[in-house]
Amino acid sequence: MALLADGILGEPPRFAHPVVGVGKIAEKLIPLSPTRGRARPFACGMGITILGAIAFVLPALLISLEVPLFLPFWCEHEGGISPSDLPLLLLGAFLLKTTFAGRELLRAMRRVEEALERGEIERARERLRDLVGRPREELPPPKIRSAVVESGAENLADGFVAPLFWFLILGLPGAALYRAVNTMDAMMGYRGRFEFLGKFAARFDDILSFIPSRLAAFLLLLLRPRRALRGLATALRDRKAVPSPNARWPIAMISGILQVRLEKEGVYVLGRDFPPPGEREVREAEKLVLGGILLWSCGIVLWEIML
Repeated sequence: MALLADGILGEPPRFAHPVVGVGKIAEKLIPLSPTRGRARPFACGMGITILGAIAFVLPALLISLEVPLFLPFWCEHEGGISPSDLPLLLLGAFLLKTTFAGRELLRAMRRVEEALERGEIERARERLRDLVGRPREELPPPKIRSAVVESGAENLADGFVAPLFWFLILGLPGAALYRAVNTMDAMMGYRGRFEFLGKFAARFDDILSFIPSRLAAFLLLLLRPRRALRGLATALRDRKAVPSPNARWPIAMISGILQVRLEKEGVYVLGRDFPPPGEREVREAEKLVLGGILLWSCGIVLWEIML
């Protein structure tokens, strides 16, 4: 139900989105947190992350205790569900859907490329805001396309594979936990003034994303078996240029599979010997991300059916 809702309906309105609510908790508390020193910011960041996680995980846990379909595979599922469980079933499916976003990722990638194809560079930069947080004001089209390809690969892991992976392992509370921590990391896990405030969320997210990020890279390999060797070679050679220990795998893999140069100004360059991505490569990246979404979705459904 959650996968169908994502594919057909996409994202719910912001006012009804629990992830937006988690983000608002951080928005309210971050300005009140200390930024000097290490111990106090770290403790405050831990508290904000735990509070945001509880706000999302607790409803998911309560639903899971009532509707066994939302329990992980290693829990015994005794009996079925009754008609009276239908409201909780729908609510649980809604909460699960809000932990991942496949359709919106593809739409965001397409919107940027459509603007570039029309020659609307300023609009493309504006639309890129939905995908990346890096400075966009001076980005030329090749680097805009690079950001689209990078974000597509990274968000395949963070925005789709990881939440459903933790749904398999820990049920609905696992998916909610991952999305809450990942949201807090996105809001606080930066170097600079808030480095120690976001350290707990960043390290927690690194742990939760360790396996899913590598799974996402493996999915990309499976989708292009003829390019698997060059994709793997590029990933092994260039991955360490990306600071993130998890994002480096899918980004480096898609660079090798597409044979394109991916660059984040002043941070990293992958595939130095390749040309920057053009319109054809972005469309190919979109197909790869869509293929990864469909392949992982089929795997999740088949796993649940077998159980």
